[in-house]
Amino acid sequence: MPSPVTRSATAPPAPPTGPPAAPRPAPPKRSASLTNGTEYEVQVQATNTAGDSGWSDSAKATPAAVPDTPAKPGLTAADQKLTASWSAPNNNGSAITGYKVRHRATGTNDWTTSSSQTGTSKEIGSLTNGTEYEVQVQATNAAGDSGWSDSAKATPYTTPSKPSPTLTAADQKTTASWSAPDDGGSDITGYKVPPPRHQYHQRLDHQRLPDGHLL
Repeated sequence: MPSPVTRSATAPPAPPTGPPAAPRPAPPKRSASLTNGTEYEVQVQATNTAGDSGWSDSAKATPAAVPDTPAKPGLTAADQKLTASWSAPNNNGSAITGYKVRHRATGTNDWTTSSSQTGTSKEIGSLTNGTEYEVQVQATNAAGDSGWSDSAKATPYTTPSKPSPTLTAADQKTTASWSAPDDGGSDITGYKVPPPRHQYHQRLDHQRLPDGHLL
């Protein structure tokens, strides 16, 4: 007699509880080979087995990058100051919002950095005449900061102090000698000594007129 067949029944899975899971966001789509500084508009369309959705409203944006590094600035030296000037670099799609300038004595490590400014020249004061300084410039836009420019170098200076000559007299001649004065931060290239001036008093003999006046 054959053995009876037994079967076990498996309960169906319980239906999910709670709200349905939110759809997973689509991975971002990157557009390459665009032109910095040109505004673009983008639309999105969804698709399922039933077909395509309509296109979304347009979103607009302008690709940009940090500015190019400025060229080495020009420097003009004066008494205890330098004036740096430079040309605006390529802004790479976003207007330049400011520049910073930094300086240091050549051969030292610590930079002094100015606050941001919009102009393309900067006067740097309170410097030491005769000391060489290096100066760099950085540009900024909405995308960030450029690199620092190459260093420009210059030495502030002023005119020399007045010499204090000493004269030694001899037969029909004088000899002038002096010590080199403070050079004002720039090597003295020469001295000028004009011919001596004669100093004398002229005696005037006045003739008295009959009315008492002097002629």
